[in-house]
Amino acid sequence: MQSLKKKIVIFTCNRSDYGIFRPLLSELDLDKSFDFGLLVGGSHLSKEFGYSINEIKTDNFKIFKILPRFIKENKPLEICDSIAKNISMISSALAKLNPDLIFLLGDRFETFCAAQSSMILNIPIAHLHGGESTEGLVDEAIRHSITKMSHFHFVSTNKYKNRVIQMGENKNNVSCVGSLILENLEEKKLYSRNEIEKKLKLKFADKIFLISYHPETLYFDKNFHAISNIIKALSFYSNTTIIFTSPNCDTHNKVIIKKINEFIKKNKNAYFFQHFGSDLYLSLLKASNLIIGNSSSGVIEAPSLKTPTINLGKRQQGRLGAKSIINSRIEYKEIRQKINLGLSKQFINRKCTFKNPYKKKSTAKRIIKFLKKINFDSKILIKQFNDL
Repeated sequence: MQSLKKKIVIFTCNRSDYGIFRPLLSELDLDKSFDFGLLVGGSHLSKEFGYSINEIKTDNFKIFKILPRFIKENKPLEICDSIAKNISMISSALAKLNPDLIFLLGDRFETFCAAQSSMILNIPIAHLHGGESTEGLVDEAIRHSITKMSHFHFVSTNKYKNRVIQMGENKNNVSCVGSLILENLEEKKLYSRNEIEKKLKLKFADKIFLISYHPETLYFDKNFHAISNIIKALSFYSNTTIIFTSPNCDTHNKVIIKKINEFIKKNKNAYFFQHFGSDLYLSLLKASNLIIGNSSSGVIEAPSLKTPTINLGKRQQGRLGAKSIINSRIEYKEIRQKINLGLSKQFINRKCTFKNPYKKKSTAKRIIKFLKKINFDSKILIKQFNDL
């Protein structure tokens, strides 16, 4: 007897989006209402970024297909070439899988390729984290483009819900569910400080700085200047364990990696890790005194873990932020000033006010409840532009 379950593809192209998808994958696995699996590509297959495909395999979720990775250099022309190859490769995979729905998250160029392929193949798209703004990145335009190609929208705040509706989307297909990464975060069994030390094979100083800095893709010429100023500011904190994560697979990431490696060779208190895995990263984020950089985890996850954020530059500019976030220009004197503010008793005593605007209850269950109400017929592909 042929299964009546609807087939859902979840497209993941990097360590970050997979970590966000995990609560939804776990809930789908428990629910059993859908035939779901992963389409895996992007930097998951790169040793430079920790070969995070291994984390997916360890979690044992069904993988429909693993896509090869073509890009070797993260220069604009190579990324354009990779986009062309990814569209061809993803469309071929989706044509064979013929899913009833594909889930996409965020704003990566690989995700844009999956959206374009799905649109042409008449595959309905469900998009997470639409309506947000990151003014320092080409991702801003990519995210909004994916919104216009998508049919169902699961957004993280009411402000972003209103923005997606403002873009002409049907309000009945826009659901404010919060951010999946925060699902049960407070109750999640994270590693203790001692357990993290054992896993990373190092001994922490009294204070820990987690540094997560990525290129600003609209400001190529400023990335060397930025990482140089960050390194200069951090050099004043010799009695602190400084842990760098690897920057995303974006243009000028190699400039950042080179400066990080130069710094850790000269400073025995500094370490660089390509990939932690979701659980270890969140545990380290909770254990840290500060997260410094321009990662979305400093905006979305850190407030729920009561870790202050020093948010640098324009990469996250435009996003809603909790009171735990201290914004700074990327000038080393200002970075030092803001780090000292984040470490001050005055600021630390405000932890009880670190309320997270991205937190809602039962995010994954809300998404699945919505999916069960969808009438999967050809009419869902027809989108009218809804004027305000």
